[in-house]
Amino acid sequence: MKAAADASILIFFAKLEKLGLLLRLYPGLCISKTVFDEIMAGNDRWQNECEEIRKLINGKKIIVAAAKGKENLSGEKSTIMLAKSKKIGIVLMDDYAGSREAKLHGLKVYSCPYLILRALKHKYIAKKEFDRLLEGLLEYNYFISPKLLKKIIEISDKI
Repeated sequence: MKAAADASILIFFAKLEKLGLLLRLYPGLCISKTVFDEIMAGNDRWQNECEEIRKLINGKKIIVAAAKGKENLSGEKSTIMLAKSKKIGIVLMDDYAGSREAKLHGLKVYSCPYLILRALKHKYIAKKEFDRLLEGLLEYNYFISPKLLKKIIEISDKI
């Protein structure tokens, strides 16, 4: 299944050391050149994560593709444009405004918590691993409202 990803998804999954899980969920993962540049610009803050992402790009596990449209777009907008230009119906992003805009373009949007829930549902990870990954997201300052966090935990308990 194909998806276009924004930088935050790749960085958080790299921090969790679960890029392989992300690629198992979406083996046709692509990013825009803008997203690639955003990730690499943070090399001083997340050097190990950048290196892991670069290895996957060099190994053609993640494809960097040009998005047709305007230049100098944000990562979120370039991800949306990439998905539209490549006829990919799914975008992976955490940004609220970007997610709303993607939905206005008829795209499905999935965030980090949804992705680990999906991995649990498909039995790619066990419940204990799900709990560890969700806790890891929070430790890395991933924001989830208390109400949404409660709902995510309730859903995971039913899987």
